[in-house]
Amino acid sequence: MRVQPLIISTLLVLSSACSEEMDKAKQAAEAARGLMKMAEGAQKASEAAEKAAAEAEAVAIKDTAGMEPEQAKQQIGLAKSLAAMKAMSEAGGGPAVNWRQLQPYLPDELGDFKATKDLKGSTNKMGGMEFTEVSRSYAAGERQLTIKITDAFTAPMLKAPFAMAAMIQEDSTEGYKKGKKIQGHTAIVEWRKSGQRSNVVMLVGERFMLNVTVRPTDTVDDAEKAVALLDLDSLAKLKAEASE
Repeated sequence: MRVQPLIISTLLVLSSACSEEMDKAKQAAEAARGLMKMAEGAQKASEAAEKAAAEAEAVAIKDTAGMEPEQAKQQIGLAKSLAAMKAMSEAGGGPAVNWRQLQPYLPDELGDFKATKDLKGSTNKMGGMEFTEVSRSYAAGERQLTIKITDAFTAPMLKAPFAMAAMIQEDSTEGYKKGKKIQGHTAIVEWRKSGQRSNVVMLVGERFMLNVTVRPTDTVDDAEKAVALLDLDSLAKLKAEASE
């Protein structure tokens, strides 16, 4: 009579263990897919850059005919570099959005939080590379909220941590950190006892890196609550406006 409960208990333990192993396998597979996708994108960008540099070199050699050798060498090198950077930018998906396009996503108020400073935004260009970032600070009583949005389209390496997000699982006396999906977007959520900091870093629409931090707070999901107030669906669909 006592054997049957023991068998059932053993089967339940084995089932739980198998379930955990399956979850780990799924996480590893998802991370592998993310890394492969990133590697493929990097390979395509590298090939595009090499091709563009070679084409620019051929044109520059003709254009610098008759120049002093050292001057011609510098002009050719510059042409190759600019062409390579532009090709890598285009391979990454095109130009970055202008900071003004991101302005609506950092409103004057967000739930209980009210902006304490004006929005800071900038779009920087160098050759074919572009980089856009906006940020703003808020307050609700003693709690401080900071939000930063970065257009990572032309900076692929900023996306690297999200390829491994599914593998991140930390739970300790100091806090926790884990990868998860928020409204369909890959995110890394974290809470730290030291500093009483709640943080979410996520990749929206495979393009925009969103960083939200609330402190001080004992509520571990305060940052996630703030993220829920943002229009992520609209942000994910945002594209760079055509240059005038």
